[in-house]
Amino acid sequence: MVSYHHEEFIGQCLDSCIIQTGDDYDLKIVVADDGSSDRTQAIIEDYARAHPELIVPVLSPCNTGIAANFNRGIEAATGDYVAWLGGDDILMPEKIVRQRRFLNDHPEAHGCYHDAEVFAWPSDQTLGLFSVLYAGKAATTDRVDARRMLDPRYQMLPSTVMVRRAHIRHRFDGRLKFHNDFLFDLEVIVPDGAYWRMDGVLARYRKHDKSIGQNPQIKSEMLEENLMVGAILEARYPALSPYVAKRQSYYIAISAIRALKAGNVRMFDDLCILLRTRSGWARYLFMKIFGRVLVSLDDPRNRKFAMKIRSYIPW
Repeated sequence: MVSYHHEEFIGQCLDSCIIQTGDDYDLKIVVADDGSSDRTQAIIEDYARAHPELIVPVLSPCNTGIAANFNRGIEAATGDYVAWLGGDDILMPEKIVRQRRFLNDHPEAHGCYHDAEVFAWPSDQTLGLFSVLYAGKAATTDRVDARRMLDPRYQMLPSTVMVRRAHIRHRFDGRLKFHNDFLFDLEVIVPDGAYWRMDGVLARYRKHDKSIGQNPQIKSEMLEENLMVGAILEARYPALSPYVAKRQSYYIAISAIRALKAGNVRMFDDLCILLRTRSGWARYLFMKIFGRVLVSLDDPRNRKFAMKIRSYIPW
């Protein structure tokens, strides 16, 4: 589990982890906190004193960034299986035992994942399934290999993933500010592995104003981070280059639409040219002709319709 300024959520998160214990395996809850200045670390220490056999606190005295915090957690984890959880999310009962059993039954799987329920905080209102809200339709793919994972229409929540420690070959890349989890998860299955999908909803994803996805700076750096991830992947795995190009084209198009929405026509034109260099004239002309129509789909009121369209566009 990784946390940063989660004093409002960390107790509920830890409670959902403590109940995951089983008779036939040894559960350890590694909690890596990245120098929180609120009460998050004090709460973690209280839980560690109450459950010394379960909770392993890894507390940084200062903020070092997402990658360093995750890496400290990885180094402290010693089990055969590693499952991720954000300090503001919640596990459903039996999530860990079910994922562990699934991987025991499917030794060829490098890892497994499931769907999650998205809820708003502080109202606790259920908003829907993660797959529907963020990918446009419920997950149906049984096996997700690297090519599928690079498809921008596909979304996998890190807090739903369990991987075999034996397949962890890299650590989180400190050159990336926030997209390091995608690169890490993908490299677990490169070149010929896959994540296998489990049925059921085994986690709750909390949507709130302080979550990383709501940070305006992170939103503004979305394209930069995705292009950096693509460059790293192409350097390490040249065979994935066509699929990386498709993913990058999608994020270039999204950035172009948002530039046009903000009235920055010059940036829109420049991004359209970049889109042409990555994926050819057809997508360039499509964006130039239909750009203003696509701007209306970036309105939150049209999100459901936009996600449905996105799920069928073969970027």
